[in-house]
Amino acid sequence: MRPGGLEVVAHTTVVLVRHGQAERGTTDPGLSARGREEANAVAKALAGEPVEAVYCSPQRRALETAAPLCAELGLRAQVRDGLAEFDRRSTEYVLLSELRAAGDPRFDACMAGDLTPWGIDLPTFRAEAGEVLAEILTTHAGGRALVVSHGGVLNVLLGAAVGIDRMWFFHPDNCGINRLVADTSGGVRLASLNETQHLPPPLVTKG
Repeated sequence: MRPGGLEVVAHTTVVLVRHGQAERGTTDPGLSARGREEANAVAKALAGEPVEAVYCSPQRRALETAAPLCAELGLRAQVRDGLAEFDRRSTEYVLLSELRAAGDPRFDACMAGDLTPWGIDLPTFRAEAGEVLAEILTTHAGGRALVVSHGGVLNVLLGAAVGIDRMWFFHPDNCGINRLVADTSGGVRLASLNETQHLPPPLVTKG
Protein backbone atom coordinates (compact mmCIF):
# COMPACT_ATOMS: atom_id res chain seq x y z
CA MET A 1 0.00 0.00 0.00
CA ARG A 2 1.42 3.36 -1.00
CA PRO A 3 1.17 6.45 1.24
CA GLY A 4 -2.28 7.92 0.93
CA GLY A 5 -3.99 4.56 0.70
CA LEU A 6 -3.35 3.85 -2.98
CA GLU A 7 -3.00 0.13 -3.62
CA VAL A 8 0.00 -1.07 -5.60
CA VAL A 9 -1.12 -3.65 -8.15
CA ALA A 10 1.44 -6.39 -8.82
CA HIS A 11 1.64 -6.94 -12.55
CA THR A 12 2.93 -10.17 -14.08
CA THR A 13 4.84 -9.84 -17.34
CA VAL A 14 5.32 -12.64 -19.83
CA VAL A 15 7.83 -11.95 -22.59
CA LEU A 16 7.24 -14.14 -25.63
CA VAL A 17 9.90 -14.66 -28.30
CA ARG A 18 9.61 -16.50 -31.59
CA HIS A 19 12.51 -18.82 -32.45
CA GLY A 20 15.25 -17.78 -34.84
CA GLN A 21 15.49 -18.78 -38.48
CA ALA A 22 15.62 -22.57 -38.82
CA GLU A 23 17.70 -24.81 -41.03
CA ARG A 24 16.01 -26.60 -43.90
CA GLY A 25 15.69 -30.22 -44.88
CA THR A 26 15.12 -31.90 -41.50
CA THR A 27 12.01 -32.90 -39.58
CA ASP A 28 12.95 -31.01 -36.40
CA PRO A 29 15.48 -28.42 -37.54
CA GLY A 30 17.83 -26.44 -35.40
CA LEU A 31 18.89 -22.89 -36.14
CA SER A 32 20.64 -21.73 -39.28
CA ALA A 33 23.72 -19.48 -39.00
CA ARG A 34 21.40 -16.50 -39.41
CA GLY A 35 19.09 -17.92 -36.74
CA ARG A 36 21.97 -18.13 -34.28
CA GLU A 37 22.76 -14.47 -34.93
CA GLU A 38 19.11 -13.61 -34.24
CA ALA A 39 19.14 -15.65 -31.04
CA ASN A 40 22.28 -13.91 -29.80
CA ALA A 41 20.76 -10.51 -30.60
CA VAL A 42 17.57 -11.16 -28.66
CA ALA A 43 19.59 -12.60 -25.76
CA LYS A 44 21.59 -9.39 -25.49
CA ALA A 45 18.42 -7.31 -25.73
CA LEU A 46 16.75 -9.12 -22.82
CA ALA A 47 19.85 -9.71 -20.68
CA GLY A 48 19.08 -6.79 -18.36
CA GLU A 49 15.44 -7.69 -17.66
CA PRO A 50 14.53 -9.27 -14.29
CA VAL A 51 13.40 -12.59 -15.74
CA GLU A 52 12.64 -15.30 -13.18
CA ALA A 53 12.26 -18.26 -15.51
CA VAL A 54 12.54 -19.32 -19.14
CA TYR A 55 9.92 -21.65 -20.65
CA CYS A 56 10.49 -23.26 -24.00
CA SER A 57 9.00 -25.47 -26.69
CA PRO A 58 10.66 -28.91 -26.97
CA GLN A 59 11.44 -28.34 -30.66
CA ARG A 60 15.07 -27.79 -31.59
CA ARG A 61 14.68 -24.38 -33.22
CA ALA A 62 13.14 -23.06 -29.99
CA LEU A 63 15.61 -24.81 -27.67
CA GLU A 64 18.56 -23.42 -29.60
CA THR A 65 17.05 -19.94 -29.48
CA ALA A 66 16.58 -20.24 -25.73
CA ALA A 67 20.19 -21.35 -25.12
CA PRO A 68 21.91 -17.92 -25.37
CA LEU A 69 19.00 -16.33 -23.49
CA CYS A 70 19.47 -18.79 -20.64
CA ALA A 71 23.22 -18.20 -20.67
CA GLU A 72 22.75 -14.43 -20.39
CA LEU A 73 20.11 -14.75 -17.66
CA GLY A 74 21.76 -17.55 -15.69
CA LEU A 75 18.67 -19.76 -15.99
CA ARG A 76 17.77 -23.21 -17.31
CA ALA A 77 14.99 -23.60 -19.86
CA GLN A 78 11.86 -25.33 -18.59
CA VAL A 79 10.44 -27.34 -21.48
CA ARG A 80 6.67 -27.50 -21.94
CA ASP A 81 5.03 -29.61 -24.66
CA GLY A 82 2.15 -27.11 -24.81
CA LEU A 83 4.52 -24.53 -26.31
CA ALA A 84 5.31 -26.73 -29.34
CA GLU A 85 4.16 -25.66 -32.77
CA PHE A 86 1.23 -27.34 -34.53
CA ASP A 87 3.74 -29.07 -36.84
CA ARG A 88 5.23 -31.02 -33.92
CA ARG A 89 4.04 -34.35 -35.37
CA SER A 90 4.90 -33.53 -38.97
CA THR A 91 7.45 -35.48 -41.00
CA GLU A 92 8.68 -32.26 -42.63
CA TYR A 93 9.43 -28.66 -41.72
CA VAL A 94 7.94 -26.33 -44.30
CA LEU A 95 7.23 -22.61 -44.15
CA LEU A 96 3.70 -21.35 -44.72
CA SER A 97 5.09 -19.02 -47.37
CA GLU A 98 6.36 -22.07 -49.26
CA LEU A 99 2.97 -23.78 -49.03
CA ARG A 100 1.34 -20.65 -50.44
CA ALA A 101 3.86 -20.36 -53.28
CA ALA A 102 3.33 -24.01 -54.19
CA GLY A 103 -0.45 -23.72 -54.15
CA ASP A 104 -0.55 -26.38 -51.45
CA PRO A 105 -4.09 -26.69 -50.00
CA ARG A 106 -2.60 -26.88 -46.51
CA PHE A 107 -1.91 -23.15 -46.67
CA ASP A 108 -5.57 -22.16 -47.02
CA ALA A 109 -6.54 -24.77 -44.44
CA CYS A 110 -4.07 -23.36 -41.93
CA MET A 111 -5.14 -19.77 -42.56
CA ALA A 112 -8.72 -20.85 -41.85
CA GLY A 113 -7.67 -22.48 -38.58
CA ASP A 114 -7.83 -26.07 -39.86
CA LEU A 115 -4.76 -27.78 -38.40
CA THR A 116 -5.89 -31.34 -39.08
CA PRO A 117 -3.30 -31.79 -41.87
CA TRP A 118 -0.74 -31.61 -39.03
CA GLY A 119 -2.58 -34.05 -36.78
CA ILE A 120 -4.12 -31.57 -34.32
CA ASP A 121 -7.19 -29.34 -34.17
CA LEU A 122 -7.27 -25.64 -33.30
CA PRO A 123 -9.22 -25.96 -30.00
CA THR A 124 -6.71 -28.53 -28.69
CA PHE A 125 -3.73 -26.49 -29.90
CA ARG A 126 -5.10 -23.34 -28.30
CA ALA A 127 -6.00 -25.10 -25.04
CA GLU A 128 -2.56 -26.68 -24.64
CA ALA A 129 -0.79 -23.36 -25.13
CA GLY A 130 -3.27 -21.62 -22.82
CA GLU A 131 -2.65 -24.14 -20.05
CA VAL A 132 1.07 -23.34 -20.10
CA LEU A 133 0.39 -19.60 -20.02
CA ALA A 134 -1.96 -20.07 -17.05
CA GLU A 135 0.74 -22.06 -15.26
CA ILE A 136 3.30 -19.31 -15.88
CA LEU A 137 0.98 -16.53 -14.70
CA THR A 138 0.24 -18.46 -11.49
CA THR A 139 3.81 -19.49 -10.77
CA HIS A 140 5.32 -16.07 -11.44
CA ALA A 141 2.56 -13.80 -10.15
CA GLY A 142 3.99 -10.31 -9.77
CA GLY A 143 7.16 -11.28 -11.63
CA ARG A 144 8.47 -11.73 -15.14
CA ALA A 145 8.89 -14.90 -17.20
CA LEU A 146 10.15 -15.54 -20.70
CA VAL A 147 8.67 -17.90 -23.29
CA VAL A 148 10.46 -19.12 -26.42
CA SER A 149 8.02 -20.64 -28.87
CA HIS A 150 6.60 -20.46 -32.40
CA GLY A 151 4.47 -18.31 -34.68
CA GLY A 152 1.31 -20.35 -34.28
CA VAL A 153 1.58 -20.44 -30.49
CA LEU A 154 2.22 -16.70 -30.34
CA ASN A 155 -0.82 -16.01 -32.51
CA VAL A 156 -3.24 -18.01 -30.37
CA LEU A 157 -1.90 -16.66 -27.06
CA LEU A 158 -1.60 -13.01 -28.08
CA GLY A 159 -4.80 -13.16 -30.09
CA ALA A 160 -6.71 -14.39 -27.04
CA ALA A 161 -5.42 -11.39 -25.07
CA VAL A 162 -6.99 -8.98 -27.56
CA GLY A 163 -10.17 -10.97 -28.15
CA ILE A 164 -9.30 -12.39 -31.56
CA ASP A 165 -10.73 -15.86 -32.09
CA ARG A 166 -9.17 -16.75 -35.44
CA MET A 167 -5.90 -18.63 -35.77
CA TRP A 168 -3.75 -15.88 -37.32
CA PHE A 169 -3.72 -12.12 -36.82
CA PHE A 170 -0.04 -11.21 -37.30
CA HIS A 171 3.14 -12.63 -38.79
CA PRO A 172 5.85 -12.62 -36.12
CA ASP A 173 9.45 -11.97 -37.06
CA ASN A 174 12.14 -14.45 -36.11
CA CYS A 175 13.29 -13.53 -32.58
CA GLY A 176 10.73 -10.74 -32.36
CA ILE A 177 9.69 -9.81 -28.81
CA ASN A 178 6.08 -9.68 -27.59
CA ARG A 179 4.80 -8.86 -24.11
CA LEU A 180 1.70 -9.79 -22.15
CA VAL A 181 0.87 -8.13 -18.82
CA ALA A 182 -1.58 -9.57 -16.30
CA ASP A 183 -2.93 -7.94 -13.14
CA THR A 184 -4.33 -9.42 -9.95
CA SER A 185 -7.88 -9.26 -11.29
CA GLY A 186 -7.01 -11.89 -13.88
CA GLY A 187 -7.04 -9.52 -16.83
CA VAL A 188 -4.35 -10.04 -19.47
CA ARG A 189 -3.44 -7.35 -21.99
CA LEU A 190 -1.07 -7.15 -24.92
CA ALA A 191 1.65 -4.65 -24.03
CA SER A 192 3.81 -4.92 -27.15
CA LEU A 193 3.77 -6.78 -30.44
CA ASN A 194 6.68 -7.95 -32.57
CA GLU A 195 9.48 -5.72 -31.27
CA THR A 196 12.41 -5.95 -33.69
CA GLN A 197 14.52 -2.91 -32.85
CA HIS A 198 17.11 -5.20 -31.24
CA LEU A 199 17.69 -6.94 -34.58
CA PRO A 200 20.04 -5.30 -37.10
CA PRO A 201 18.11 -4.64 -40.35
CA PRO A 202 19.63 -7.62 -42.20
CA LEU A 203 18.27 -9.91 -39.46
CA VAL A 204 14.64 -8.79 -39.60
CA THR A 205 12.98 -11.69 -41.38
CA LYS A 206 9.73 -13.61 -41.20
CA GLY A 207 11.11 -16.85 -42.59
